Amino acid sequence: MRRIAQAARGKAGSVGDDYRPRRRSVDRASLRGRRDRLHHQADQLAYPRSPRALYVASKHCNQPDRAESPAAVERAEQAWHIIGRDATPGWLTSDGFLASVHPEDKDRVYRACQHALATGDAFAIEHRIVQAGGATRHVHQQVEVLEHDESGRAVILAGAIQDITVRRVAEERIRQLAYYDALTGLPNRLLFTEHLNRAITDAQRHGRHVAIMFLDLDQFKRVNDTLGHVAGDELLKVVGTRLANSIRGHDSISRAHSESSGSSIARLGGDEFIVMLTDLHSASDAVAGAHRLIAALESPVTVQCTELYVGASIGIAMYPHDGTDIDTLLMNADTAMYRAKDAGRGGVLFYDRSMNARALERLVMESRLRQALEHGEFVLHYQPRISLASGRIVGAEALIRWRHPERGLVLPDEFISLAEETNLIIPIGEWAITETCRQIAAWRAAGLNPGSVAVNLAATHLREQSLPALVVRLLQEHHLPRGSLDIEVTESVFLADPDLSMDIARQLSACGVGLAIDDFGTGYSCLAYLKRLPVTALKIDQSFVRDLGTDPDDEAITTAIIAMAHTLKLKVVAEGVESEAQRAFLKANACDEFQGFVFSRAIDAEAFARLLQSHDEIGLRMAESAESAGCDQAA
Repeated sequence: MRRIAQAARGKAGSVGDDYRPRRRSVDRASLRGRRDRLHHQADQLAYPRSPRALYVASKHCNQPDRAESPAAVERAEQAWHIIGRDATPGWLTSDGFLASVHPEDKDRVYRACQHALATGDAFAIEHRIVQAGGATRHVHQQVEVLEHDESGRAVILAGAIQDITVRRVAEERIRQLAYYDALTGLPNRLLFTEHLNRAITDAQRHGRHVAIMFLDLDQFKRVNDTLGHVAGDELLKVVGTRLANSIRGHDSISRAHSESSGSSIARLGGDEFIVMLTDLHSASDAVAGAHRLIAALESPVTVQCTELYVGASIGIAMYPHDGTDIDTLLMNADTAMYRAKDAGRGGVLFYDRSMNARALERLVMESRLRQALEHGEFVLHYQPRISLASGRIVGAEALIRWRHPERGLVLPDEFISLAEETNLIIPIGEWAITETCRQIAAWRAAGLNPGSVAVNLAATHLREQSLPALVVRLLQEHHLPRGSLDIEVTESVFLADPDLSMDIARQLSACGVGLAIDDFGTGYSCLAYLKRLPVTALKIDQSFVRDLGTDPDDEAITTAIIAMAHTLKLKVVAEGVESEAQRAFLKANACDEFQGFVFSRAIDAEAFARLLQSHDEIGLRMAESAESAGCDQAA
């Protein structure tokens, strides 16, 4: 880049003859030395390839009304270019120079120059200029006093000016990446904690309260699992905008810092947001703020032509009651949020010291869950599936239990959600498939026929490309015939990544594994996938079975599912059958199989083996009972 140096060239008075009578003689070598030093300073700026130039200014460059001064700034050609004006010989008046400074920076530049003239101190300053065409550029100036008058007052300033727009744009981009969430544009945790630190300082000074709110979306994982991560990201963007709008103008931080996205709300990652409300006089102000946040999420969000209803659970910690430092406040708000989720979705809870025990329990549970797989603490229980036509056992559903060293037998409702959150669900599911295949082989070796045994898998399993290879290896290793193993998944699994899930389902079908849709009718039911997938069975959710015989709507839904499934040549299994009336209704409407307490709870492998040994006798007894009931109804 060409360097232009027209600073104090020739006679010392080259900036204007009007100044000569007031100047003392100046050492030309000293002038050249200072000029060279300015050149060197320009070379040392952060972006040496950016446009730069030197200039010389009179003392009165900011006072154009001084009659004895041309009030001018001498510019090199490149300096004219930086300012955005045509390079012309002569002088650029101070009016013209100051006119190029951005209005918001003009006073700061003026005061810096005045200070240098008054004290003789050199200074560096960054500011914006507005070019003649309207474009805004960022510049860096390094200025020093080049000459004094006979009384010792500064009369000439010399400076190096450089266009640093590229650097400032890069810095702003770095700041955006460092302080803002890339997806939602909201502040991230780092920026939020800086704002929180300032808010705490202000609250200490004025004796006020600050509310920290941890907000976690309800059922967000289900959206990700059903519609995919792209849909989940779209939902998060909408949620972030709604939350920011709901608090904007209601808290002092967002007003004070005027962040476009609202500086008192941040996204921590995933579906977790954190909100700060300041200038609060009581806890009721925080409650009102929390209700505004929840209300902002009440209306549905349309994503991929699907209306999604998403709520939130909120935990609140108050400064100074629940903590006086950032880490404690954030931790306690997080703890309260998890308690709000446990108490029922869509709730708001303030932190209470007793919650720490619950949080510790959850942490211990996660640690123990990780050890449970290594220590062989999981077991499978088997609930029989019964043919409604013959009354005989035709298969079973394998249900996992945790034999906890201290708590005894723990049901899956207490740990499956935690396993999904910690991604332990994948190895646990693989263990369940492995153990089921081993147990089927053991029963068959004992001369028993368990029929087809089903294993429940989470949505993430049917996106594991290693799953078909694992199943094939296990079937071959245990010499199991086709039809020995079924996989049960909810219908939502095929909506997250339908192509991959369908490909894996077809691979499983090719090796003789049945595919059952669990809880049919309770999720995002879509009949199209029933045509495209190798589905072998539909399982009617127990919510429809529970009121059979008393609720006409449930009866209509159940009979419709049975009829549709049979039209598609699919088997129908009813879950949660607990009464003889329910069983009779299902049989009368041609349901194929059922499972439930009316026949047997889920039992361990040994008890199931004993049940298999006597299944012929049990099947005969149930068939006779059904026939007798039919005769009574006819009478």
